[in-house]
Amino acid sequence: MVATSIGGGGATSVFGLSEEDWDRAFDLNLKSAWRLMVASEPHMTAGGSIVTVSSGAAEGRGPAMPYSVAKAGVEKLTTGAAATLAPRGIRVNCIRVGMIWGAFAARGMDEELREVRRKNVALQTEGNPWDIASAALFLSTDQARWISGQVLSVDGGDSRCAAPAQPGPTR
Repeated sequence: MVATSIGGGGATSVFGLSEEDWDRAFDLNLKSAWRLMVASEPHMTAGGSIVTVSSGAAEGRGPAMPYSVAKAGVEKLTTGAAATLAPRGIRVNCIRVGMIWGAFAARGMDEELREVRRKNVALQTEGNPWDIASAALFLSTDQARWISGQVLSVDGGDSRCAAPAQPGPTR
C-alpha cells in the first residue's frame, strides 16, 4: 500500500499571492502525491493499493484558495490513476478529510469555535486522525478489493447534512 497524506497551506486567496506561493501550495498538496505515485508505481503488483488524501475544501464553495484547488487536483489525479492502473489490478482511492480535530485544527482555535464546528457536523461529533487512518487501512486491505477510483468522504456526515429536513404535515 502507498499512502499520500502530506498537505497544508493557509487561507490565502488566489488573487492575493505570488506565483511562488501558488507553486509552493501545488508542490506540497498535489505534486507530492503525484511524485509518490510515480516513484511507487513500477514496484506495485496486482492487489496493490494507493490511497491519496484530499480535503473537504476540494468541494467547498468558499474563497478560491490554492489549497482547495490543489486538493481538487488530488481527487482528479486519483480517479485518473485508478483508471490507468486498473488493468494491472492496482486500486487507487482517495479519502476526503472533513473537519477533524488534530494538530492543524488545534492551532489558534478556541473552544467556542471548536464547538461551532462540531455542531455543524451531521453526527454532532468530532473526528480525529484515527478516523482517517482507519479509512486508509480499510481501503488498503482485501476487504476493499473491488473499490477503486473513489473519493471517500470521512467527515461525520459533513456540514451540508447538519440540519436534516423535518417531515411535513401528514394529511
